[in-house]
Amino acid sequence: MNEVLPLIPHGATIISNLLSVVNKDDTWTYFHGGLPVFSHEANNKNTFRFITSSFISQGICRNVDIKNTFKVTKSSVIRNCNKFKNEGADGFFNKKKKSGKGTVLTPPKIEEAEELLEQGFMTSEVAKKIDVKYETLSKAILQGRVKKNYKNKQRNNKI
Repeated sequence: MNEVLPLIPHGATIISNLLSVVNKDDTWTYFHGGLPVFSHEANNKNTFRFITSSFISQGICRNVDIKNTFKVTKSSVIRNCNKFKNEGADGFFNKKKKSGKGTVLTPPKIEEAEELLEQGFMTSEVAKKIDVKYETLSKAILQGRVKKNYKNKQRNNKI
């Protein structure tokens, strides 16, 4: 029986027995055997992570092959493979807006803050009383979400 030699394009770096890659004109092109199967711009990290995870998932190459060929960390390869397994392509391309705990300044807190500010309390004192960070309240005041009346009210200060 005749043995089939692996077909490797000129200038390609071998990733595995059947997979190789060429970087030309800032574009990575992946070859399965001698056929180009995928390409992406060299600076497109999400596409790189997606396609290499896809190749690993399909059994075309192993984690260590990607790690050694592209000089990336083992943990990043594993993390990307898990993302591909759990989320598919969406995990790499759909930007999810990350948010914290949600809205801190709720309408009741805004109302209470405005009342306290109108009574002459300092912003830092109001922030403590309504249990929000000083920076959060200050930003809300600057953005106009919390109204601060600048009446010259005298406070009873105990010295």
